[in-house]
Amino acid sequence: MLAKLALVLPTDLEAVGEFVEEAARRMGIDEADGNLGFRFRMGVTEALVNAMKHGNRKDAAKSVLMELWRSDSSIRVKVRDEGSGFAPETVPDPTGAKMLRAHHGRGIFLMRELCDEVSYNEKGNEVVLKLRVRSD
Repeated sequence: MLAKLALVLPTDLEAVGEFVEEAARRMGIDEADGNLGFRFRMGVTEALVNAMKHGNRKDAAKSVLMELWRSDSSIRVKVRDEGSGFAPETVPDPTGAKMLRAHHGRGIFLMRELCDEVSYNEKGNEVVLKLRVRSD
């Protein structure tokens, strides 16, 4: 099976859950997918929230491009915002002593923990998540 989907989303933090559920449905992820469904929903939610909140700075005039591909072995999700980008390696480790009590800063960590691969473009305004589809 090969599925491809491209969505241009408004910067609307309140609608992120709807966007993620629509993407999951259109990629064929349902309740039976258990662990994959959880990892997909959490990873994509974090990517979209980061793009809208930090990349587009909640500017409703800007949009987010989300592209998804599904094959029999993996799902890839690309999320690109209209912001100026950032350097992912400069984000503090949320498990470090200084960040343990912080109320922010865990999105990138969660994406890295939940997804099999996470990569950014050079500018830092695009993230690609890859999740392997496991048959276990």
